[in-house]
Amino acid sequence: MRLTTITGLSLCLFIALNASACKRMVKKDEPLEAACNKSIKNVSTLLGESRAQLEKNQISQIENLLTAAKIEQQHQQYAECQDKAQRAQILLQQH
Repeated sequence: MRLTTITGLSLCLFIALNASACKRMVKKDEPLEAACNKSIKNVSTLLGESRAQLEKNQISQIENLLTAAKIEQQHQQYAECQDKAQRAQILLQQH
């Protein structure tokens, strides 16, 4: 009986510690998530405004990067999302 109680308490402590660690991980990703969302929105807006001045292949490259960023966003890979969105923005600024 005593072993069951100790095992139960150990399990509860383990679950509590893991839940706490998960909360910290989510908070750590919030700035990246916000940056990802903002970058996608900015690139989409800039692309809409610049579409008439861009060549078809340039639009395609930017749209492909934007799509890749959105996929990374869906998979909660915010650093990769941010990277792809920034690359799309650089392409937009170069033209």
